[in-house]
Amino acid sequence: MANPRRPLGMMLIGMAALLWYLACLTMMVRELALPPAVVAALSLADQEIRSATPAWSHVVSGFAIATGLLGAAGLLRARAWSAGMFQLSMLGALVQMASLYAVTPAWDHYGVQGTMFPLLRIAVALLLWRYADDARVRGRLA
Repeated sequence: MANPRRPLGMMLIGMAALLWYLACLTMMVRELALPPAVVAALSLADQEIRSATPAWSHVVSGFAIATGLLGAAGLLRARAWSAGMFQLSMLGALVQMASLYAVTPAWDHYGVQGTMFPLLRIAVALLLWRYADDARVRGRLA
């Protein structure tokens, strides 16, 4: 099947999504690879949250980032499955962020202010999912 014409806007959104998820991956890797001396220099609140975060939460975060990267690659290649990847990414981000506030003292230490970036991650994934799904329905994705 021939590829449908890829609008410039779709390519720009795909590139922005790819950069977004690469930045998320970089932040996750840097967080997981912090040397003990740097962890010791963190605030007590950050140390408590870090030690209370279960390993499975990092796995879910990695899943959300990996599916987001796949969604971005799929969008750049005009593939219909990119919508599903963004949907999985959004669900993964939602589970990971909910777990962060459910099983760690993050809410006690940061309250509403601490939810801004997690909510941004979820909102970006939601918007990318809706965009890709709309492009799929309109026949722009094969």
